[in-house]
Amino acid sequence: MNTAAATLKAQNITLQYGAHKIIDDLNISFPKPEIVSIIGPNGSGKSTLLKALCRLLTPYAGTVYLNGSDINAMNTESVAQIISVLPQSSHAPSDITVEELIRYGRLPYQKFFDSLKKEDLAAVEEAIKITELDKFRSRSINTLSGGERQRAWLAMALAQQPQLLLLDEPTTYLDVHHQLELMELVVRLHYEKQLTVIMVLHDLNHAARYSQRLVAVKNGQIVADGQVSEVFTEPVIEHLYDVKALITTLQKDENCYPVCFPYTVS
Repeated sequence: MNTAAATLKAQNITLQYGAHKIIDDLNISFPKPEIVSIIGPNGSGKSTLLKALCRLLTPYAGTVYLNGSDINAMNTESVAQIISVLPQSSHAPSDITVEELIRYGRLPYQKFFDSLKKEDLAAVEEAIKITELDKFRSRSINTLSGGERQRAWLAMALAQQPQLLLLDEPTTYLDVHHQLELMELVVRLHYEKQLTVIMVLHDLNHAARYSQRLVAVKNGQIVADGQVSEVFTEPVIEHLYDVKALITTLQKDENCYPVCFPYTVS
């Protein structure tokens, strides 16, 4: 895997489904390893933007650049060796085991009918270790809890040894324990692997706590983009969601957590 930091940039992109325009002439860049959360109301274009950034959706106009190259002109294997994606919902055969699922993460590095090489097996083992799934490796995916299943899918993404990890609402359907567990794992991966993490999140408090940068999207446009302290403010939240909210800080031991309390519509 290339150790140089990967860069991702969308330049003047317009995204639409049929004649329905979702995003119009948008620019955004991710020049360095950091944790970025994209926030905004339902239907604002967050997931659509994420799909364009990982080549699941081709822009109607404009270009997405991965390491300076048009991502839609690159071959699939080259993109998959740099970007891993964890979508909102993932599906696999019900009888597949955790280890078998994670091994699929090595497909971008294999040629047809190749068996896994030593480096492939090492990458799989590392992904299993990082996500603490060793005791589940022989279990069928359909026997796992929601949190365990999400970790298995994340492990498959990590087995690709990406430089950019894109997550679309990764905590959806998880209970509070598994939400925190997953978010803390994502933060650890960023620091240990120097991953660029780009997430779509609905939970504003998770976004503020675990991100270094927030991108606020409404009606297909970026209305704020910057450090958490610049975006996680009462005026931005009101403009974004049409609600009045109190933004404050929760102090626990030596840690300070920014928190948002919406209290009425505006």
